[in-house]
Amino acid sequence: MALFFVSLAGIILSVFTMVAFLGLWTYKDAQVKSEQSPGLWVLLVLFVPNMLGLIIYLLVGRTRKDVPAPGDYKKAAIGSAVMLALSTVLFVGITIWAVNTGRLDGTVGRDGTTSFMSSEQFRNGEWTFSARRVNGTRSRNPVLTAEEMQRFHVFGEIEGGTMYVRLMQGAQFESIHITDGFNGFIDLEARGFEPGRINVAIDFVQAERVRTVVSWR
Repeated sequence: MALFFVSLAGIILSVFTMVAFLGLWTYKDAQVKSEQSPGLWVLLVLFVPNMLGLIIYLLVGRTRKDVPAPGDYKKAAIGSAVMLALSTVLFVGITIWAVNTGRLDGTVGRDGTTSFMSSEQFRNGEWTFSARRVNGTRSRNPVLTAEEMQRFHVFGEIEGGTMYVRLMQGAQFESIHITDGFNGFIDLEARGFEPGRINVAIDFVQAERVRTVVSWR
């Protein structure tokens, strides 16, 4: 992802370069073409949004029509604009490539899981996790009562890769393959589990467009 950050840095540098040239041109120009303070015009041009400050300066600030303008900054401005355009194209292209190939893995889970465009919630007897791409393991350790064990339910959606739900309590272990559209109750008592703390883990192997909901409420 080095190119991604290089292109982003190029855009930031281009913007700062254009702002610096615009401020310098305004100051130099206002020194000879305006009757007001050049510094005030620079602030107006740079901080009034949508280029309105520059338009105001060009229409109102340049009152000395008979005085020739100072140095020509057109070449520098054009060069900055070209650099900004190229950086933007590079940035957008690399971002699209990273999204489509799953290379933009920006989130790292507690267990070393890498995921892209993910969200997770754990509250009120329900654990939900979704991601566009994910690889690794997510785990929680809820404390379940006998009644909650009877309501233990798993829902899963997956468009690519594989996904498993692992249940662990002491020496007791159970692994369930979650296919796309999996939706059902899991009888924990029949599988040898007892009320108390149970480690619930979800294993993802190059999974794509996944959503899992584990609930016991």
